[in-house]
Formats: sequence, structure tokens, C-alpha cells
Amino acid sequence: MADPLPQAFVLTAIVITFGITVYLLGLARAEHLAGSGSRSGAGPGGPAESAEPPR
Repeated sequence: MADPLPQAFVLTAIVITFGITVYLLGLARAEHLAGSGSRSGAGPGGPAESAEPPR
């Protein structure tokens, strides 16, 4: 009979990977639904990058 411990480790790794993936997808979806209002403005077109030079 085969040792069940390696199978248990593989199954545990699969379950943990699935859980982390679902968590990260949830974070990405929440960020997407929040829109650009939750950003600090340091991206393109934000206060840190202006189209006109300051006068």
C-alpha cells in the first residue's frame, strides 16, 4: 500500500493554491469595482503627471 502522506501534501497544496487564487481574484474585482476614485492619483493623468508645465 502506498504512503498517503505525499498525497495529502499534494492535495493540501492544491487547496491552498485554489484559496489564494480566489482571494486574489476577489481583491482584483473589488479594486476594479471601486474604480479610479480609490487611487492616489500617481498614475497617468493624475496630479503627479500634468499635461501643462506649471507656471
